[in-house]
Amino acid sequence: MAVSCQSLPEVRRSIIGQTLIFASLTLLLSWSCPALGKKKLYIGALFPMSGGWPGGQACLPSAQMALDLVNKRTDILPEYELELIHYDSMCDPGEATKLLYDLLYTEPIKMVLMPGCSSVSTLVAEAARMWNLIVLSYGSSSPALSNRQRFPTFFRTHPSATLHNPTRVQLFQKWKWTKIATIQQTTEVFTSTLDDLETRTKEAGIEISVRQSFLTDPAPAVKNLKELPKGMGIQQVLLFIVGPGAGGQQNTSSPAQALISTFISYDVGKGNVGSTSSLSALLKRLQLASSAVSKQ
Repeated sequence: MAVSCQSLPEVRRSIIGQTLIFASLTLLLSWSCPALGKKKLYIGALFPMSGGWPGGQACLPSAQMALDLVNKRTDILPEYELELIHYDSMCDPGEATKLLYDLLYTEPIKMVLMPGCSSVSTLVAEAARMWNLIVLSYGSSSPALSNRQRFPTFFRTHPSATLHNPTRVQLFQKWKWTKIATIQQTTEVFTSTLDDLETRTKEAGIEISVRQSFLTDPAPAVKNLKELPKGMGIQQVLLFIVGPGAGGQQNTSSPAQALISTFISYDVGKGNVGSTSSLSALLKRLQLASSAVSKQ
C-alpha cells in the first residue's frame, strides 16, 4: 500500500525533508570537491637553492619528507593536509623581498613562513610580525634573531652562532693566545657573533686587539692586517665569512674564496701567507685542540 507524505505526521515529514536535503548537499559536494575530507594548510617557504649558501638543496627534500610523514599520520592534524609552497631565495634579501610579497599577496593564504639564510630570515621575520605570521627557520644562526622584541613571531630549529664562542675561547686558552685580530664580512650574523665573542674573551683575559671588516672586497682589510706592527703581539687572525658566492651569486671570485686563498693561515707575527701544507697543519691543530677541549 502506497503511503503519501501527506499521511505522515508533521514531525516525521520534517525529519525526512531535512535528511533528503542533507544527503543531496553531501552528494553534490562530494562530486565537486573529491578531497573535501581534509582541509589544506599552506606553508610558504624560501629555500636557498643557489647563491651564497645553497643549503636549500638539502633542506627542501627533508622538509618535503617531514610533511609527507605528518600528512600520513592520523594522530597529528587528522583533519588537515599540509602543503608546501616554496621559492628559491638565492640567500639574497633583495630577492627574498619580492618573493615574500608574492607569498603574502598570492592565494592561497599561508599560515607559516619558512626562511633559511640569516639575512633572509631577518627581513622576513621583521615583516611577518605586521601580519602576526609565525616564522620558523631551519638554517638561521644570527644571534640577532634571538631578540624577542624585534622578532616576536620568529622561531628556529638551528642554534645561534654564539653557541660556538665558548669553544673558541677554550681553543684560545689551549694554544695560549692572548691577543687576536679578526676579519669579518659586514653582515649582522658575523657582527653580532663577534660582539658576543669579544665579551667572552675579555672575561677570559684575552684581547681582541683589531677588528677588520669588509662588505664585498676583502683586499683592503687583509692589507691592513698584514701591515700591523709586529710589536702589537697579535698571535692569530680569525675569519668570519660566508661561503662561495658570499654576495648572493655563485662565482669563482667570491670574498670568501679570495680570503681563503690568500689569508687562511696568515700569521701576522711571522708574515707568512698560508699554503696547502700550512693549511693541513692548521687543520691538524684544530682537530687536536677540539679533541683536547672535548675531554675537559
